[in-house]
Amino acid sequence: DDELRVVGLGGTKALGNVVVNTGGLINFTVAEDLILNGNLQVDGTGSITSGSGTWIFQKSGGGGTISGTAAAPAIDNASFTTSYTHSGTFSISDLSVTGTTLTNTGSLTVDTSLSGSGTLTQGSAATLTIAFAGLPTISTLNATASTNTVQYSLGGAQAILAADYENLTLTTSGVKTFSSGTTRIANTLTIGGTATADATTNTPTVEYNGTG
Repeated sequence: DDELRVVGLGGTKALGNVVVNTGGLINFTVAEDLILNGNLQVDGTGSITSGSGTWIFQKSGGGGTISGTAAAPAIDNASFTTSYTHSGTFSISDLSVTGTTLTNTGSLTVDTSLSGSGTLTQGSAATLTIAFAGLPTISTLNATASTNTVQYSLGGAQAILAADYENLTLTTSGVKTFSSGTTRIANTLTIGGTATADATTNTPTVEYNGTG
């Protein structure tokens, strides 16, 4: 098995295209930022230890990709400043998209915060799992593509971002509260586990045109 370990403090840390093959590991142990000027691919049993710094994705001209066959590679903090497409099964704790678009065509989990002045766009059949309590503050969530699903899955209370959804799932447990503004659900609304939906507290407008 091969390991790329970054342990030293100081200096700019930047990589181009990165491929982590099965059995490989990126071990970024210092609390500093890492600049990625290319694509990221994690395959098989490859894994990432990202550290507490921010991974800044900024491929020149945009069009970057995050992909691979690894089951659940995880990044603590990621910031996108040029356009990327995610087609893997990544988990990102703090996700920021600033002035650009991140397109998810795979299965993406965000479990601490979703923020930034940019856009997170769901591709057809994609899944976005939001697993934190606070309201996502990203400027635009575009979740209208055919058969895509956004699920709020924290085991506890959650705030639901006012947006247009194709399929919306509220699951695990706790009260899932619609935020003020207009939420539109075009296809299915699924409430699972012991979760409940609150569409009164913030006087939201919920337009439900689907089934479930």
